[in-house]
Amino acid sequence: MKWLPSPPTDNLYKFMSIFGLWLLLGLVLLFAWLGYLNFQIKKESGRSQAYFISMNMESKIATRLASIKAKRFNENRLKWVLPGTSVEQEQKILQMDIDDHRQIIETNKDALNHNHNIGEVMEMLESMCFLWIMPIYVFLAVGCPYFGFTRWYRYIQKPSETAHDLDCRLKEATLRKIEAEIRQLSPPKKFSIKR
Repeated sequence: MKWLPSPPTDNLYKFMSIFGLWLLLGLVLLFAWLGYLNFQIKKESGRSQAYFISMNMESKIATRLASIKAKRFNENRLKWVLPGTSVEQEQKILQMDIDDHRQIIETNKDALNHNHNIGEVMEMLESMCFLWIMPIYVFLAVGCPYFGFTRWYRYIQKPSETAHDLDCRLKEATLRKIEAEIRQLSPPKKFSIKR
C-alpha cells in the first residue's frame, strides 16, 4: 500500500498542480497548528494570571489574618471586606477565601512551565525566520496549483478536447458517407404480397 501518490510524469503542469495542492494541505494544517498554539497560549496565560492573582491575594489575606491574631484590628484591612463585619465573621470569610486561593495556586502552579514550553516553540519559529518564509510558502501554495491548472487546461486539456471533437465529427461524417454509399449500392426492394 502506497502512502504517498507517485508524482505524475506525463507533464509538468499536472505535477505543479498536485504539488501545489499538497502545499495547500500543508498550509491548512500549519494554520490549524498555529490556531492550536494560540488557543494554548490564551489558556495558559489565563491559568498564569489566576496563579499570580491568587498568590497576591493569599499574601494580603495572610497579612490581615496575622493582624487579627495580633489583636491589631485596624491594620491591613482589605477593601472588599464590609466595614460593619465583626472580627469573627471576617476571620471565617478570610479563612475560607485563603483556602480557595491556595487551591487555585495548587491547581495552576504548573501553568508557568507550560507557558515556558509554548514560548520556546514561538522563539524557535522566530529563529527559523518563520515570518520571512511564510509569505513565500503561501505564494507557492496558491501559485503552483493556479499556474499548473491554468497551463494544464490551456495547453493540454483544451487541445485534447478539440482533437476529440474533431475526431467525433470525422467519425460521424465517415459514418454518413458509408451509409449513403450503402443506400446507393442496394436498390430498395419492392415488396410483393403473395397470397
